[in-house]
Amino acid sequence: MRMDDETKVSVIVPIYRVEAYLEKCVDSILRQDYGNLEVILVDDGSPDGCPAICDALARRDSRVRVIHQANGGLSRARNAGIEASTGAYLLFVDSDDWIAPDMCSRLLQTARETGADIVSCNLFFCYPDGTRELNKMAFPDAAVFDSGEILKNYFLSDSMDLVVVWNKLYRRELFFSEPQIRFPAGRLHEDYYTMHLLYERARNTAIIPDALYHYLLREGSIMRNFGQKNVLDQLDCVQKIWDWAQQKPKDLQRCVAYHIMRRAFDLAWRDYLDPTLLPDNSVFPAFVRGLRKQLPCPWRNPYVGKKELAKYILLNLHLAGPACRLWGERKAIVQLVVSGSRAIFPRKTVFLMSTPWHGNLGDQAIVLAEYRLLRKVFPGWRLVEYPTEALQGARKFPFLRPAVRKGDVIVIHGGGNLGSLYPREEEVHRWLISTYRDRRILMMPQSIFFSEDEDGRRSLQESQSVYQQAENLTIFERDAVSHAYGKRVFPAVHHELVPDVVTSLEADIGAMAARRAGVCFFLRADKEKVLPDALVQEIKGWLSAHEIPYLVSDTVISENLRTNAARWAAVRTRLEQARKARMVVTDRYHGLIFSVITRTPALVFRSYDTKISSGLDWFRDLPWVHDAAELSADAIEKILADACRGEEQACVPACRCGEQVLQQLEVWARQAQR
Repeated sequence: MRMDDETKVSVIVPIYRVEAYLEKCVDSILRQDYGNLEVILVDDGSPDGCPAICDALARRDSRVRVIHQANGGLSRARNAGIEASTGAYLLFVDSDDWIAPDMCSRLLQTARETGADIVSCNLFFCYPDGTRELNKMAFPDAAVFDSGEILKNYFLSDSMDLVVVWNKLYRRELFFSEPQIRFPAGRLHEDYYTMHLLYERARNTAIIPDALYHYLLREGSIMRNFGQKNVLDQLDCVQKIWDWAQQKPKDLQRCVAYHIMRRAFDLAWRDYLDPTLLPDNSVFPAFVRGLRKQLPCPWRNPYVGKKELAKYILLNLHLAGPACRLWGERKAIVQLVVSGSRAIFPRKTVFLMSTPWHGNLGDQAIVLAEYRLLRKVFPGWRLVEYPTEALQGARKFPFLRPAVRKGDVIVIHGGGNLGSLYPREEEVHRWLISTYRDRRILMMPQSIFFSEDEDGRRSLQESQSVYQQAENLTIFERDAVSHAYGKRVFPAVHHELVPDVVTSLEADIGAMAARRAGVCFFLRADKEKVLPDALVQEIKGWLSAHEIPYLVSDTVISENLRTNAARWAAVRTRLEQARKARMVVTDRYHGLIFSVITRTPALVFRSYDTKISSGLDWFRDLPWVHDAAELSADAIEKILADACRGEEQACVPACRCGEQVLQQLEVWARQAQR
């Protein structure tokens, strides 16, 4: 087909549970400076408001076509779009990403100039906080490769732009020539299964250095979730690639062998991060044995350097896991050494244990509040922090255990992680309490939740056997349900009902944005989410219809936070978002707390456990905090209208929970210092 200005591009967008991102994605496609497009939206049985959004977009622009189908996964959605396409070229865009206004025209122009069957561009990694990072390309300059050259570079490179399917323009014949290429139904890593086949079929592949694709890194996306299926599908794909390579030239086989060795060590690293990723202990050793039998001798492979050869030896000696463990714990080990050196002086020490490094800003706000409170009630004492990652290292390497002396106290980080919902954290709780059972231990305000299934009952029994043996353990529970439950299942432990410690930060937040407008959403996208997406979409629709601006945010970010300076910088951004809004709509406990300490009216929905439903009891006397479970749709609409229109109302009275936290902690600190 002759390339001219009338060449049609079919843009295929698979859609599932992305209502917060979908319109931005499709708008970026419809606003291309190249107009001869068909935009195929494949609704893969999305249970939220996406189907309605797709239909509305189709009514708005005749270039949009919508396919509604039962949920079958990303591969089936992409394949449905391929079958429905009529364009001479195909472009894939994931529905939570967006593209530059000139992406189509730039890729088409490059295809015209080079005759390439595939044209690839660079990309930005975009984060929920609005920051972005440029991908480091394997080739920083424009280049054109034939089939053999691009395959070689594909297997030797780590660069994201070569691996993924969605930053590229494809000539239609690549998918429709016999045998036809389609994405593997029911598998994860669809791109990994497919890209080498497309590169092999393309006569030429052109690469341009311009970053025209914006890839959103967010919690809950497929590529950020590592589970058993993720790992097993990777193992299956690696085997299929090696089988494919057997019929290829020897030099390409060596490139593939090098690639597979590196991928195998990466899987060993994943298994270290979460040992539950593989269904039993025999899967990965069997995979390594298969590699040893099939791969050519690595020391004869010119692409295998000393580092890769060392990794291969570790794999075959079944030492890859321990090696990954030592490397993964390197920062934690340094933290332990530094913290231990601070604790060898005669000064009494408060050990703040099991703090997070992850990006849950509710948990990070708890750490900030814990520092503030502990320094106040233990004046003159040394305060030493041991994050969960460091304690994981201490569990594996006993010589790194914190030296907690008689007279020192242990304070375990609070939050919502006591129970079976977060097993890693509960294992650390048990280890701390068992190891230091004769020391004074305080667990800062927690929500307790053990599920009623077999795993939950087993976890509860294990915790009971440990907690009941502790001589001086006190648990602060932050809601009445957890308090009553804790007293029942841990009767030998001392219990106190205490508000969440983040309420004590109200005096610290200082003057932020004084002018308020619109609504701020702090919404979950994890396993605790129960709020229907359709209801959220309905609220957003009402706000849009009344021209009320809104911001969709969350109290979780993708980066790790290891210092109080980093914690405060990140937490402050969310506090400012709440402070700037006329109302916060949230199903997160700390979304509620952030609204309370910034005195922002809140509409609060429930989550999976009792954190919110019971935690709301602390704020029943605040008329500007609204429990959505007790409201009709009309009442919710009226609350939104009253909050967002007219004169801003002062949120009075102020919350006094922070004072209660300090009082309870002072009582415990006096007892601990006797």
